[in-house]
Amino acid sequence: MAASRAPTQWLSSFGKLTKFRTRRLLLSQMENDSTSIQSTLPSFSQLVYDIWTRLLVYLDTYWQLLKQGQSDLWFHLGVEVFFIIIILYLWFQKSYEPKRRRDKLTEKEIDNLVHEWKPEPLVPKRQLSRRVRDYLLDNELKTLPTEVEQLLLAEYYERESYLPSPREVLSLQSAPTAHCIVNGKKVINLGTCNFLGFAEDDSIKQACAEVLKRYGCGSCGPRGFYGNLDVHIEAEQKIAEFMKAPAAVLYSFGSATCSSVIPAFSKRGDLIICDEAASYFIQTGIALSRASVRWFPHNDMTTLEKLLAETVSNDPISGKVTQRRFIIVEGISSKFADVTPLDKVVELKNQYRFRLIVDESYSLGVLGKTGRGALEHFGLETTDADIVLADLGNAIATVGGFCCSSEEVANHQRLSSAGYCFSASQPPFLAKACTAALNKLQNEYSSRLAQLRENIQCFQSALGTLEGVRVVGHPESPLIFLRLEKSLASYAMEEQWMIKLQEALWSEGVFVSVPQYLANDHVRPSPGLRLCISSNHSPKILKTAAEKIRKTVSKFLVAGSPKKYCP
Repeated sequence: MAASRAPTQWLSSFGKLTKFRTRRLLLSQMENDSTSIQSTLPSFSQLVYDIWTRLLVYLDTYWQLLKQGQSDLWFHLGVEVFFIIIILYLWFQKSYEPKRRRDKLTEKEIDNLVHEWKPEPLVPKRQLSRRVRDYLLDNELKTLPTEVEQLLLAEYYERESYLPSPREVLSLQSAPTAHCIVNGKKVINLGTCNFLGFAEDDSIKQACAEVLKRYGCGSCGPRGFYGNLDVHIEAEQKIAEFMKAPAAVLYSFGSATCSSVIPAFSKRGDLIICDEAASYFIQTGIALSRASVRWFPHNDMTTLEKLLAETVSNDPISGKVTQRRFIIVEGISSKFADVTPLDKVVELKNQYRFRLIVDESYSLGVLGKTGRGALEHFGLETTDADIVLADLGNAIATVGGFCCSSEEVANHQRLSSAGYCFSASQPPFLAKACTAALNKLQNEYSSRLAQLRENIQCFQSALGTLEGVRVVGHPESPLIFLRLEKSLASYAMEEQWMIKLQEALWSEGVFVSVPQYLANDHVRPSPGLRLCISSNHSPKILKTAAEKIRKTVSKFLVAGSPKKYCP
């Protein structure tokens, strides 16, 4: 009982003392005027005095309530005391100080760290090809058979050992005209794209020189900031006029056109159905968009229709489809040089209500009555596709690309397309080259296109059929590929065989190119030579080149099969 009464007696005495002091303080405050207190006490002392006074008044009031029997105040008192203890504990707690490390390491520690350091490789580990991954998936295997592993190892070591040194690489040292200088030697140029011969047109060069004197080399800024000049607007208007499209957007780099436009209109949750042989730049744009993608075999319209029908059949009954859906194809394939049947693609696009994106990079200036591309070749208009893309470097002989579309789609690109918003604008003289080349094409399309098609037919007839080598390409395509009929043991061996053949042709006076494909490309064609025909090639030059190709290829073949070693 004595222990239970002790806290009560303590609170009673504390209450009396507090009450006495509080009353004395209140009387002193009533006697002394507030102005006299301010004059006699400093500001800090007055603040402490006020706080102490209010605290005593609060404690007195609290004690009076406890005496009146309000039991719920004991709970509040306990909570307040608990928090006061926590605050005091944290206030006096020592701050955390990490252990100080030595400023310098010893020589032994430095040697150990250097010995343990293993830098990351500049080139990531080689990934399995798509064919090998499909093999593992089809056979439900997690590891490769021994013979497949040996084949991959042989391919790896052969690639490491036989890659050409920098001295053996053929480098172009002049303008890509009908004849060019490669490694100091004048040769027939079949390795660069200059389909209409505008790269050697003097009037276009003169127009570029005038703009270069007026504006300089470039603005070094994006179009939306300070890189937009009158020549860029003029080029866009000329492209829209030539393509018979509502609007056009000019890009500074052709390769960045596809990879910028596709992500600007598709996002995660959208659907893209694409030709599996699409160019690497289209694949990059699809990857950047993060949209779902389904591939159909190259130019297989039956499978394309099946995919479209399957997609539409899974739509909700209400008919409300929230995702955007696209079909992406090329006019002339950059890997197989054949023409996509766009008439059938447009028919399927309208039937299943998909949007269509067409890449006319290799068909612009080549197909169609006036050279507008594969859509015109099939009697279609540019507006039959939702978006038309093209690289200007193949037929128009300049650097850059464009996108034709409606006004709304064009305006959206100027705000959301990465290649337009963040890349420096096209150099003004290159925009002028585009305008001048399109003007000449509009005025001379009948003669230039007729000459190009005659040259294509002349070269293909002179080349004929080659034993052991496939000639791949459409009869109206200026791109022609030469690939082996019988493949070698590995992709690397076949690629090196083609490189040796390229060097042999260069020594004979013909320059061709060997296109490189990445291992992670969705469809990687077999290695081969790529030949490009121009309207400025004369029939005599083309026949000479075809004859030299025939003789050189025959030297590299034994009874129709490729030699296992190159002379």
